[in-house]
Amino acid sequence: MPFRFWIVAFDNASTVVLGLINCSAPTQVFPLDETGIQRSVAMTAGATSAGVFYTPNGTTVTSKAHRILGYLEYAGGLATAGTYATAPTKVQLFGPGVKKPGAVVQTAYASNTRSTTATTNTQVQTGTTKTITPTNTISLIRVMAFGTLNDSTAAQYAIAQLSRGTGPTLIGTLTECFNTGGNTCCPASLMVLDSPAAASAVTYMLSAAPTVAATVSRTPTQP
Repeated sequence: MPFRFWIVAFDNASTVVLGLINCSAPTQVFPLDETGIQRSVAMTAGATSAGVFYTPNGTTVTSKAHRILGYLEYAGGLATAGTYATAPTKVQLFGPGVKKPGAVVQTAYASNTRSTTATTNTQVQTGTTKTITPTNTISLIRVMAFGTLNDSTAAQYAIAQLSRGTGPTLIGTLTECFNTGGNTCCPASLMVLDSPAAASAVTYMLSAAPTVAATVSRTPTQP
């Protein structure tokens, strides 16, 4: 799994102590804020948690200021977790233009004016789709979609879910619309933090289906 270590310098009673932190997890991006004070955990073989500052074995700091020095990254991850048998793929000093964890690097937007109808309980790809090319294999992508689900079969659910690529490769949680009788429309809102681990084009799509053979349609949605 690709990852990046941010390197910081702590002011520990006028002694500089180096620290590192992995600010990204598959479902969360941890902040790296120089305006706050932080504590660290001593580096050991079990130092595997994201969002934790680690300092050299036997050394910890408590309520200390820090400055960001830069980062190093492994774009392809490690063959064995915790075994650094190869050099980092990139070493970068911190400075102007270097994005901090959680910063927006790029935004892609699409809208769809057509509805899509599904009549079996197999997910059907809708016309709502957007392709984005991550700038780095460690990039996390927040995908959002908003629209309306329509279910015309009583006592059945209409469901919608985001997917990465065709297949579909479903990601995130689904949204549902339950028909209590007649023709039911429900607002649909989906969001997922995805880690494609790729620096090539990635296409995100929206799929929809009823829970059983029935009719469900999805009105224009925007990712």
